[in-house]
Amino acid sequence: MKGALFENMMVAEFFKQMHHTYQNQSPWFWRDNHGDEVDLLLDQGITLDIFEIKASETIMTENFKGMEKFESISTIPISSKGLVNAGSLNQKRSYGKVISWRDFPDFS
Repeated sequence: MKGALFENMMVAEFFKQMHHTYQNQSPWFWRDNHGDEVDLLLDQGITLDIFEIKASETIMTENFKGMEKFESISTIPISSKGLVNAGSLNQKRSYGKVISWRDFPDFS
């Protein structure tokens, strides 16, 4: 249940920050019939920013699996991929960015 609560908290925080900063984002999520998913997709007009949210501090390659699957079938270019996690460090990885929950969302 920890994972679902953490994901819900991050999405709620995103909506709260979006409202308070007058951002006009169009957020949604994606899941296929095989269980692959992306927790948050942001329509940037001609591109998408996509995020996976994990309650763990341990970063594993399979955490990026849903984003990789979505990117392989999407007809819209992906401009940014991020893994929001419970850790405290931000990193750049070959699969995408690792973002600490403390720094998500950052509208500045």
